[in-house]
Amino acid sequence: MKKTCLLLLFCTVICLNGCDLLAPFFISAHISAAENSANYQLTKNLLQQLKEAVMNYRVNYYKLPNSLEDFVNTPNGHSLLDTDEVPLDAWGQPFQYEKKGNKITITSMGADGIIGTEDDIGIQIG
Repeated sequence: MKKTCLLLLFCTVICLNGCDLLAPFFISAHISAAENSANYQLTKNLLQQLKEAVMNYRVNYYKLPNSLEDFVNTPNGHSLLDTDEVPLDAWGQPFQYEKKGNKITITSMGADGIIGTEDDIGIQIG
């Protein structure tokens, strides 16, 4: 009986100390998930602003922009964005811009920074 109680006590102490040692990993994972969620939402908002810039460019210049730089280097010298620089996504990566005929796709590479993976966030216009 004493051996069983000692073993149980030993396992309890190890478990409690182990949980204390592992707690920072669980907290870190929770913070990382919240940060990715915030970055995802920020990037979606940026994509919406870029979509509006495409529409404004089309109305003002009767054509689609060839690149994201066209939003800040317009023919009349005024940026269609709130900044004079092409924005980066929430992970600090440049947006990918593709124009095919009358269709434009703007894509963020997402948290992993690799195009063509499941965490990419994109918008199609046209």
